[in-house]
Amino acid sequence: MNAFDIEILRQYLIANLPNTHGKSKIFFFYNFYQLLLDSNQEAIIGAYALEFIEEYLDSLKQYSAFCIPPQKTEGILKQIKNISELSTTQKFRTELEAEIERINIQVDELKSYLSGVQDELGISNLTFPLIEEPGNGIKESYGFLEKVRITVSKNKQSSKLWVYPKSGELDSKIEKQILDSFQLAKNYLRNHKKKFGEHHEITVHFDNYSANYIGNSLGIALTIGFIEQLSKLYNLPYLVKVRNNIASTGGVSESGNILPVNKSYIEKKVEAVFYSPTEIFIVPKQDEDSAINKLNQLKKTYPLRNLKIVGVRDLEDILDRRNLITISKQNPFIRTAKSSIKNWQITTLSIFLYIIPTLLPFRNFDNNPTLVSNQGKVLFIKNKSGIILWTKKINFNEKFSVANSYMRYYCRLADVNDDGDNEIILTHEAPEDLENAAGSGRIVCFDAKGSIIWKYNFPDSSSVAEGVFHPLMSTNFIDITKENNKKF
Repeated sequence: MNAFDIEILRQYLIANLPNTHGKSKIFFFYNFYQLLLDSNQEAIIGAYALEFIEEYLDSLKQYSAFCIPPQKTEGILKQIKNISELSTTQKFRTELEAEIERINIQVDELKSYLSGVQDELGISNLTFPLIEEPGNGIKESYGFLEKVRITVSKNKQSSKLWVYPKSGELDSKIEKQILDSFQLAKNYLRNHKKKFGEHHEITVHFDNYSANYIGNSLGIALTIGFIEQLSKLYNLPYLVKVRNNIASTGGVSESGNILPVNKSYIEKKVEAVFYSPTEIFIVPKQDEDSAINKLNQLKKTYPLRNLKIVGVRDLEDILDRRNLITISKQNPFIRTAKSSIKNWQITTLSIFLYIIPTLLPFRNFDNNPTLVSNQGKVLFIKNKSGIILWTKKINFNEKFSVANSYMRYYCRLADVNDDGDNEIILTHEAPEDLENAAGSGRIVCFDAKGSIIWKYNFPDSSSVAEGVFHPLMSTNFIDITKENNKKF
């Protein structure tokens, strides 16, 4: 490989980068740098290595190892390491190494799902796979999981629709699907609410990419999201919620039928979902056979992968399945307290009647930690009913978060001493909770009430003229195992 060949690819890269995004852009850079490194000519590498390094690094910071075979990501990691060791790129070495660490964690997590391990915390929002349009010169198209957040509020004057992030005009099919899904949600809830407000303000926020999508395959996710939000907004007697680790694809017609996706796209979407934490993938009934065939093909390489394809014909078909959707009745006292009742005496009496049982000494309160969740850097320890038992601050780098899936590396629930109650084993405590720098990276075991049972500090230190230096440590969980009937 000579400088002429590299220059041709460089010019091609410059011409096509503005129209290339996502994983396609990453592999565009990958092809260029691999050609450069394979030349083994120090002068050529030195001349070209820095031109695109900052843009490559920015793209790497947005890269996710999910929705793509791990071998492809491992190729990228190997290349990043080689680039970080070049004499010309030492300025960027720290940032490159940080991305190597972050992406390696994702690869390890992905491999655990492929080997049959289920996500303990789970993705609570219904996600949907999207396929990127490949850039020029990129033969493969890559997928990713998108999550949509919806809010609905009443508006006295007019109806409004906001979609974020957005650049340019919203695709007409998506706008129609949003409005159709909103109307379908209201129609479904008519049994519990005869009349809704005339005007609403709707906000649809896409988490991972942008709102410049084409098509309506997010229709299922939108419709279920609107049903959830309207149930809360109008304080209906029943609340609807999608179960964890479920993805869907397919538009929804005005009559509630699930619209098919073509065979080529459904296969690409199954592949994207296969390399993710998803456990159930909802697809249009017409595409079920193609989806299952693709799943069986992928499972030849990873036979332990726990993924189920569910074909559905219409909205009712989805909402009638308790393995997909939970429909729970609200506590009548809590619902009454939420309502805006003019007679404050009725409200006070309802709350009083609800509080009395909680004060009775014989009330059987479950204080066994069963669930863990977080909001930013606050960890919530809950019982099986979702009641918060106690909280703990953690040193959680939120840029590494993929729908809370990184928490399995920070926190584990286990009945360590076999007393019938779970203990909480934690790493990455908030700095303010550590006695000194020597506690960095320690492992702590808390009992069900949040009191420390034991802690382990890593003893590494270095002696310097100014005293003893304790390096900052970082500890992640791999798993909990037993030895001599003791858990470790």
